[in-house]
Amino acid sequence: GGKNLYSALLLAIHRDSQKRGVMLCMNDRILSARYASKIHTSSLESFASPCDLGYIANGAVHFHASCGVLHQPMFDTEMIESLPRVDILYSYANDGSSIAAKALFSNGTQGLVIAGSGAGSVHKVHKQTLQSLIKQGLCVVISSRINQGSVYISEVDSQNGFISSGDLNPQKARVLLTLALTQSNNPLQIATFFYT
Repeated sequence: GGKNLYSALLLAIHRDSQKRGVMLCMNDRILSARYASKIHTSSLESFASPCDLGYIANGAVHFHASCGVLHQPMFDTEMIESLPRVDILYSYANDGSSIAAKALFSNGTQGLVIAGSGAGSVHKVHKQTLQSLIKQGLCVVISSRINQGSVYISEVDSQNGFISSGDLNPQKARVLLTLALTQSNNPLQIATFFYT
């Protein structure tokens, strides 16, 4: 723990860190926050990423030459006074009643991230209920419970107001949707945040 904190501080004050976006530093590895996930409940090596951005060695920060796309901040978080309520809801076989989605919406949820199966599959009746809630003002992002890969939605689903999380897992999609809803409740505008 102490070494991770020390390494994170070295990373935070490094002259090139500001232009690389949000990062994690664990076990001397520098990981992109966008792609890092916890992969084990208790192992010391519990976080992983498909590609490390660099490493810490002998008290020095070393970035790999090619470390992927650098993401620029999209939101002025200093201007945000309160955050909208966004929940994660699992979709599964025989989820025909959609009670949870209706209950969350009627109790103030402004956005839902659906943790679908496979490439973001949502039960047919559940999807119909979500379409009805979208027409009433709910913002719905489709994500996947699977650890790797992207979610692609059809043109019809996009026209019906569904938004793809891209390669973000449900937890990260929830954070982005929460921030996006502070800027807009237009599904097309919010979709651009996910694509960018």
